[in-house]
Amino acid sequence: MPLRRRMAVATALAVGVAVLLAAGIAYAVVRGELRGQIDEQLREQAALVHRAEFRLRPGFARRFRGFEGPPAGFPALPARSGGSADYIQFIPGDVDRAGFEDTELDSEHVRILTVPLERGGALQLARSLESTDDVLARLRWVLLALILGGVALAAALGRL
Repeated sequence: MPLRRRMAVATALAVGVAVLLAAGIAYAVVRGELRGQIDEQLREQAALVHRAEFRLRPGFARRFRGFEGPPAGFPALPARSGGSADYIQFIPGDVDRAGFEDTELDSEHVRILTVPLERGGALQLARSLESTDDVLARLRWVLLALILGGVALAAALGRL
């Protein structure tokens, strides 16, 4: 293989690795920031429930997209612009898990925060991850295009 071709390949590989690392780091940072915002909103809303000491009934209450109000005896939590939970549930009895988890709920990808309550049981608040997943999917395509474009440009310039 001629020296010129080896230099072009080496340049393209070096740029490809560098761009791939940068894209991976950028993706991880954006994903962490978006999910961190959702986590913080869920924590804030859970704190509201603790401060107000609501009496809760078992079962999920849908807050948006056609939900027509809470079931009898279930309090409507104060809505904050863009920060309210999509789902709220009280779990009676002992709860062996607390913290965050991702799951499917009504065929929707959601992030759930489970918080033990002082009087027993636990509160679960959930926010949809659909918009976050959409943003991350678009970001993956943009980063893929940047990686391929960067490698192609490095190969072309290395050839010159």
